[in-house]
Amino acid sequence: MRSNLFILIFVIVLTSSCTPIFTPEVTLPTSTADRSLSTVNLTSLGETSTPTITSSPVNHDQLNISSTGPWLAFATNEGLWAINPDGSGLRKLYAFSEFPVYGLSFQAAPQGGILVFAEPSTRSHYPDPYLGEDLYLFIVDFPDTDPHPLTALTSRDILDQIVESSPLEEIDIEQSAWWKTEQILAAVSRPGSLAWSPNSDNVAFSASLDGPSSDVYLLDVRSDSLLRLTSGLTQATNLSWSPDGEFIIHKAVSDINVGRSGPGLIVDGLWAAPADGSEPRFLTEGDATPIGWLTANQVVIQHYSMPCDLYDLELINVSTGNRTMLWEGAFHSAALDPESGTILLGNPHEIEADNPFCQQVNPSGLYIISPPSTTPLRIGEYSNPDYFQSIRWFQEPQCFLVPAYSRTMCFSSAGELQELNLSDTAFLKERIFASSSYCIFSEALDGSAIAFSDDSTIYVASQPDFQPDPIIEDLTDVCRFDLEWVPD
Repeated sequence: MRSNLFILIFVIVLTSSCTPIFTPEVTLPTSTADRSLSTVNLTSLGETSTPTITSSPVNHDQLNISSTGPWLAFATNEGLWAINPDGSGLRKLYAFSEFPVYGLSFQAAPQGGILVFAEPSTRSHYPDPYLGEDLYLFIVDFPDTDPHPLTALTSRDILDQIVESSPLEEIDIEQSAWWKTEQILAAVSRPGSLAWSPNSDNVAFSASLDGPSSDVYLLDVRSDSLLRLTSGLTQATNLSWSPDGEFIIHKAVSDINVGRSGPGLIVDGLWAAPADGSEPRFLTEGDATPIGWLTANQVVIQHYSMPCDLYDLELINVSTGNRTMLWEGAFHSAALDPESGTILLGNPHEIEADNPFCQQVNPSGLYIISPPSTTPLRIGEYSNPDYFQSIRWFQEPQCFLVPAYSRTMCFSSAGELQELNLSDTAFLKERIFASSSYCIFSEALDGSAIAFSDDSTIYVASQPDFQPDPIIEDLTDVCRFDLEWVPD
């Protein structure tokens, strides 16, 4: 068993999830089902200061959020905010009573002007477990900026049962009531704990309503019907949907590392939960993340392991469970062209690490992989590791962009090096994404604008020239959270 040396500093967690066992329906605990949602305290958490609107030719009216989208949502150390892309109409959606130690999970629907967010967990201190109220999932239906509760994320009855059945303090921290309840609170409130379906009708989220861990639930926002998709002893998070809306991919995590030093999390495997409530499918063991979909049921995933980071690129058929190894060994970055199904992968010089996952089968360089073929094709003599840090696919001008310190290269799906004009949209966007000055990015669904931030200022860059325009400044801790376009 790992060392359980407790430290007094909370580790901000990076991921989480749940090993599913088929459970088709859900019956809410009585205390949760009967609780009046109208009693939930939303934004009356005390007055806080308002960030500064930057000077601009645009008329910045702080009183009015636009009646039509898109809008921007962001968070600071004080709460969750909404603003028009020109910097007007600043509104506070939710105020933090304390800084959310596990972060804040919020996401906009692909259409409809809808934002959902998970109520963040307040801090508890070992060995005393969390004794607060249930956490809730909230919805904001723009242009109305008043959040409304959708459903509970936690059950006070279940948390009380955990506390009653576990010692308050243990030499082995993993057996304590504090550790068990914190695992749940971190899983349901951290980034990655919720995801919208492609058609914006359903939101999948992590919640602990029926057992001693977090599971995947599905809420139909049209009918308010709630369906439990998984159950098990691990935590469910890092949720994402298949492009046809049939499956919710998620990680199963046995340990969200809270209150200790060591790795961010211990991931047992990757699962796919069918949205119809049928039996979940095991995809692969260990820490794995989708990078894109070839078809509605074929997903490309990459594995992660310290200290070599990424290794083993696989193609998995979610319906059948068939797995095809596309790249064996370590690599730095990979991107997928969803139309052609082509992958560009960057393999650096040998990583010096005593780890079997870090072994490299192929020489360093750039490689084209074209499933169903599993034979990587090395292109050119690009052996400089600087080329492999951040490969991206851009629909316009239809190429993989490979940035380096001295140049930005553009490769077609066939692996051909293309001329890249400095005024090309992809180059103008990459100039922003590759900048070390910015920390968080969000691109509008139609690709017409990018919102991004350093730790105190939010910028918007719009077509055709994508010049950064600061819209709001004097923010605090904005880089600790996400930034979301909310399309109407």
